[in-house]
Amino acid sequence: MQKHRTGDLLPNLVFSSLCFVWGSTWLAIKVGLSSLPPVTFAGIRFVIASGFLLVFALLRKTEFPRDRKSWQVMFLLGLTQIALSYALAFWGEQYLTAGLTALLFATLPFFVVVFAHFMISGERMTAWKLLGMLVSFIGVVIIFSRELMLTMDTFWGGIAVVAGAATAAYANVIGKKYSQSIDSTANVVVQSGVGALVLITAGFVLERGAPLSLSPTSVFALLYLAVVGSAFGFLSLYWLFTRMDVTKVSLFTFITPVVAVLLGWLLLGEKVDLSVVLGGSLILFGVVLVNRTSKTSQH
Repeated sequence: MQKHRTGDLLPNLVFSSLCFVWGSTWLAIKVGLSSLPPVTFAGIRFVIASGFLLVFALLRKTEFPRDRKSWQVMFLLGLTQIALSYALAFWGEQYLTAGLTALLFATLPFFVVVFAHFMISGERMTAWKLLGMLVSFIGVVIIFSRELMLTMDTFWGGIAVVAGAATAAYANVIGKKYSQSIDSTANVVVQSGVGALVLITAGFVLERGAPLSLSPTSVFALLYLAVVGSAFGFLSLYWLFTRMDVTKVSLFTFITPVVAVLLGWLLLGEKVDLSVVLGGSLILFGVVLVNRTSKTSQH
């Protein structure tokens, strides 16, 4: 039993770090969008991230796959995990608050459960998994209940973010399915490079003439998103795919809105009231339900 707990310690620490990092990125994206157009912003983020990841791969002497199937998977992930999902999320957040964007992106695990049910034999949909995610999602809704008044100005932004979550969920399941056969570092390097190329090209075509204003604050946000949010974030994500169920890993999208609320309180002086306490408790309870289900299914 002690050995099992020790083996779970590092994955849980990495998972917790990932929750904090990707919770903070919603604020950084909002800051950057005040100076940069969304698709170009996302493209620059991944150009920088790709550079750091490539250096890391070279220092690690990473061996890239030689088979055609692996490259097809990595290119598909570059289009779905990076290019399409981030273009949609960045574009949508122009019209939403960082908190509401995080809430809508928290629909990702629902899509993961559906995709995993059909694509990964060992991760069938269960009533307990659905109950745990439903409890967590209710908690997120309670936290952001004051922000749920959607207007026509925010409607399409919200649709874009949910579509981005669905795209990312599909990519997460694909990534999990092939996580044992493709080196995680090589995978992240290739998909980040592909995503960066697609996003930069799309930004040049769609946002030509849009004003670019790189203030010190936006530069910091860009570097934070590239190095911490992307390089560290995706290396951690694919490392976790080899050690956790994809449904469990996807629960970070329920926790990141809580992180966004706490950072807003600490950095922006936003009020934390009873709804945050109640919603946060439900989120954690939902995570416990899914984790307990996952462990039970392994015995």
